[in-house]
Amino acid sequence: MKKSLLVVNTVVGAALLTLVSAAATLLSLMLSTGEESVRRLGLFGSVFFETKEVRPGVTGAEMGLANPVPLVFVFLGFAVLMVLVQLAFAALKQYRAELIAERSHS
Repeated sequence: MKKSLLVVNTVVGAALLTLVSAAATLLSLMLSTGEESVRRLGLFGSVFFETKEVRPGVTGAEMGLANPVPLVFVFLGFAVLMVLVQLAFAALKQYRAELIAERSHS
């Protein structure tokens, strides 16, 4: 049960962190775009934000996924980080329980 909970927490947490990272990157790309027509890539080239003049005085904007491969690597990096944090937390929790048990026997 604990291993399945670890896997579920890792996958959900890594997916949420990846989505938040992609959204934050898109937001920063939007805010860094000036008046000129430009295409900007972010998050290791995985997401893009593009502005172009549709007709005089009207600017269109597009955003999306340029390359999914870097997102997979970001997800895997977050997954490894999540596993390490959860294992460290479990070890510290067990160590704390041992200290409390040792102190109660004294």
